[in-house]
Amino acid sequence: MTDKEILSHLLNLAESLQSHEEIELMQVKALHGRVDNVQNLLGATLKLIRMGDVPGQPDALKKVEKLLKENKIQEGFSKLIARMESEHEHKSHRLGAMRAMINKLPDNRS
Repeated sequence: MTDKEILSHLLNLAESLQSHEEIELMQVKALHGRVDNVQNLLGATLKLIRMGDVPGQPDALKKVEKLLKENKIQEGFSKLIARMESEHEHKSHRLGAMRAMINKLPDNRS
């Protein structure tokens, strides 16, 4: 094998890992969508409680308002996704640059 073939093989492995990271990113985004749904349900529940359609209104209202105020999951997911996207993009650029350098190497045997 030439040095170029070895480097190309190693880069193929790195690109494969990059694909797995992209799949993980999509899974995190799907979870974030589910958190959005929970947040929306909490908001709708709060509206119902405020309209007086739920028995035990004052206690329920306080509990749901507290949940909405303390819910940092949404913010955490947003930050995680932003970081993962940034890292993924950075790695993609680096892998592309490495691929270009490897392609410029001569095909000499080592």
